[in-house]
Amino acid sequence: MKAEAQELAQSETTLLAQLADDRLVYDIMKAETIELKQRHATPRRTEIVAAEDKALREEDLLPNDK
Repeated sequence: MKAEAQELAQSETTLLAQLADDRLVYDIMKAETIELKQRHATPRRTEIVAAEDKALREEDLLPNDK
């Protein structure tokens, strides 16, 4: 029980020190973002092609009646 309390106190101290240092918070966020990108990034399955240069008309913005 005492060991757990010491571990929690040390963890709290470490986390508060991290929050106090803006640069460290940024570095942690950057590392976690890179990890998420590596874990979840998949190649695009569809191809993006340039559309013909056509301006939207007002009727294009209205919902279909179907």
